[in-house]
Amino acid sequence: MAFGLLALIAINLGLFVAQRLLFRPPKNRGADWTHPTSEEGRTVPVLWGTAEMAPNTVWCGNLFKKKEGSIFRYYASMHHIFCFGLVNEVVDYSFDGKSCRNHHLTHPWEGLPSDPVMEDALNPVAMALDPLLPIEIDLHGDQQRKENASPAMFGGNQQGGGIAGNIAFYFGSDSQPEDAFLAAGVSGVNAAAYGDAEVSNWPRIAYARMGGPTDAAGFYQGTSATAYPFRAVLRRTHWWEGSTSPLGQTNAEATIRADANPAEILYDLHTNPYYGMGIPDTLLDMPSFEAAAVTLRDEFISPTIQGFGLSVLLTTPTKAETVIRSILDHIDASLAKDPVTGLVRLKLIRADYDPDTILVIDKMNSRDLSYTPSEWRTTVNTVHVTYNRFINTTQRRGMEPGIATTQGSANFQDTGSERTATIDMPYISDPDVAQLVAERERRMRGVPLRKAKWKMTRAGYRLMQGDAVKVNWPLLGIDSMIVRITSVDYGTFADSLITIEGVEDIFSVTQPIQVTPAESGFAEQEVPVPPPVDDELFVDWGFEAYL
Repeated sequence: MAFGLLALIAINLGLFVAQRLLFRPPKNRGADWTHPTSEEGRTVPVLWGTAEMAPNTVWCGNLFKKKEGSIFRYYASMHHIFCFGLVNEVVDYSFDGKSCRNHHLTHPWEGLPSDPVMEDALNPVAMALDPLLPIEIDLHGDQQRKENASPAMFGGNQQGGGIAGNIAFYFGSDSQPEDAFLAAGVSGVNAAAYGDAEVSNWPRIAYARMGGPTDAAGFYQGTSATAYPFRAVLRRTHWWEGSTSPLGQTNAEATIRADANPAEILYDLHTNPYYGMGIPDTLLDMPSFEAAAVTLRDEFISPTIQGFGLSVLLTTPTKAETVIRSILDHIDASLAKDPVTGLVRLKLIRADYDPDTILVIDKMNSRDLSYTPSEWRTTVNTVHVTYNRFINTTQRRGMEPGIATTQGSANFQDTGSERTATIDMPYISDPDVAQLVAERERRMRGVPLRKAKWKMTRAGYRLMQGDAVKVNWPLLGIDSMIVRITSVDYGTFADSLITIEGVEDIFSVTQPIQVTPAESGFAEQEVPVPPPVDDELFVDWGFEAYL
C-alpha cells in the first residue's frame, strides 16, 4: 500500500477472553452432561454488518438434571461472549442449527423499528408459525431478556428434548450495567450456586447470559447428554453511541440492508483504539471518507436495490493492512497519503472524472514513457465470485456459501476459448452486490488494458494512487489514453523526478452499464494495438527546460 500510516498491527491486540471454564458449584447434579468448553486466549471477534457466530462460553454453572420417567432433563446457566459492541440487533438465535426466528432484539435506544432484515418476523402470522414464541421482553439499561419455551424443539422427552428458559443479551455499550446474576458470583451473593466463579462484565463487549442463579432458573438444555451448539446472528452496522456517525451519516443511512457502509468500516479500522489502528481522525482526509460513504450508500446495484454494503467478521488476530486491502478490493478503491497535506485519502475507482480537464501527460512534463501493449490472451471471459450469502427465510437465518457467475460472449468470440477466474469476496453478503462485483471484475479482466510507466517533473506533485490522467505520446501511437495511477514514487532531494505507474482506465474503453442479475455479458470494445515504433525515433526534446 502507498500510505505509510498502516502499521502491521494486529486487530484485537490486547483484549482476550482468557478465562477457563469455571465449573465448581457445590451441588453439581449433572456431572454426566457434556458442557461447552471455552478457548483460552481466544480473541474477542469484531463484526461490521451481519454475521452468524458461535460464542466463547466463558462460564457454565448451576448444572443439574431432573429425571422424568426413563429420561433425564438437563439444566444449566452459562455466560457467552460474542464480540465487540455496540451491537444493534440480535437477528436470530439457533440451537444445533434450528432457528429461533422470533427473537427480534434491538438495542433499547433504537426501540423496535420495522427493520428490513426482520420485517417478516414482525408479522404476527409469521411469528405464529415459529417454533419459539416470546413470553415476555424486559428492557433495563442495555439488556434485553427473552423467555423461550420450546420443550419439543428436538422431538420432546422421547427424542432430544427441547429448550426453555431465559436469555439476557447485553449489546456492548461503554456504560452497560453489570448483569445481576453474573455479578453475584463475584460479590458473594448466591455463591452457593456459582461457587468461586470470577465472571466479569466488560464494557464494549456484547455477551449473553443464559439461565439464572438457581436450579429452578437454569436454562433447559434438552434430554441429550451433550449441549446443543448455540449460535447467534448479530447485526452491527452503526457501532457509535449516538444518532450520527463520524462521517455524518444517520444510523439508518449507515445501514445498507443487512450490511455496513464500507467507508464507515475503514474509518473504524483506522481510528478505533481497542481493535483498530488507534490513529486520530485528524490524520484522515475526512471529506474523502464522507464522500465515499455517500457514494457507496447511494450506488446503483440493481433496478430495485441501491447501496454497496459489506459484512466483515474477524475472529482471529489479523493485520490491519490485510483487512483494509481486502475491503478496498471489494469496493474497488484506493487509500493513499496526500504528499502535500499528509492526510490519508480514500478514493473510489469510478467514472467520476472529466477527460477534458484532467492532467495531460506528454513531452512537455514527462519523459521515458514505456508501456505494455494489450493482449487478448491475458484476458478472461468467465468470472466466478464466491461470497458469504445472508439467508433470511422461514426455515433459517444465517450465512451460507454463495457464488455469482458472469460470462462475456464477445470475449469468447474474439479469443475462441473459455478462460475462467475465480475470485473470493468473503465480505459480500448480498447476492445482487456479488453479481455486480462479478460483472465489474469480468469487464476489467475481459478487456486487454495497457500498462504505462513514466517519469515526470514536479508538475505531478499532487498526483496520487487512484487518480486518472490523460496520456498523449505520438511517438508511441498513444492519443488521449486515460490511465488510472496505481503507484507513485515522489523521488528524493537528489533526484526530483517523479516515477508513476498506471493502467488504462476501464471506464475509457467500455461504456458504463447498469447491471442486473439477469444480464450475462456486455459487448466489449477492442483496444487497438499501436504499430511498432523504431526506438531511435524516441527523443526527449526540451525536457530539461521544464525541470
